[in-house]
Amino acid sequence: MIVANLLLPFFFGVRQDLSLEVAGTTWVLPIYTLGEGFEPIYTIDFFVITILTFFAPVLCFIIALWRTPLKLIRFISHSTALYAALGPLSSIGVISYMISGKALFLVTGDKNQASSGPKSASANKSKLKSWYHSLVNKSHPDTFTVQAFEITVGIIFAIACLFMFQISFFGLCLAFIFMPWMHRVGWEHRWVKAIAHLPYVFIMIGILLASMSLLGMQTMFFGYGFHF
Repeated sequence: MIVANLLLPFFFGVRQDLSLEVAGTTWVLPIYTLGEGFEPIYTIDFFVITILTFFAPVLCFIIALWRTPLKLIRFISHSTALYAALGPLSSIGVISYMISGKALFLVTGDKNQASSGPKSASANKSKLKSWYHSLVNKSHPDTFTVQAFEITVGIIFAIACLFMFQISFFGLCLAFIFMPWMHRVGWEHRWVKAIAHLPYVFIMIGILLASMSLLGMQTMFFGYGFHF
């Protein structure tokens, strides 16, 4: 996400004014788009592959629930809010493994974390073990530190989305921000039931705009090749 949504636009982005007509009023938004060197990949076959890649993980559910469209949309919408928001938490697990050399399994609600990895025979084994257990406790999804990290990541990427008009990825950022609240309040809360659909809505709007670009609208490449 950092490479595709921050570094690429930073090094290869070009400032461009985006004009929006709303109720007879013109709004000009200064955004950044990728340079002309990326235009050769904006072809219909690339777009089709992108869409197929995007929907492939949920294709089995679409086939199973197509006769009940409302249930299907609700299921995919909630799944989007839940699984798309696991990026920051997964990153913590990967970074923990890079530092400690042990796999960390973060199970929500389980304070007794399990780990596996190579055994250390060094004299500092006990010290490393103590430090690692401290790292495990601090990186549990129930802790304030992890949830603050999720919100911070979501806000940073959301700001980048506004500058680059990435509507689909903005929906993913909302999932990052909403995840700690949904985790603490619970899915049965009426406000959670409402906002849980927003990430899916923004993602589908981005796909719709990208599809309309094939019909003559200005091309907008959602997500700079990032798929979840």
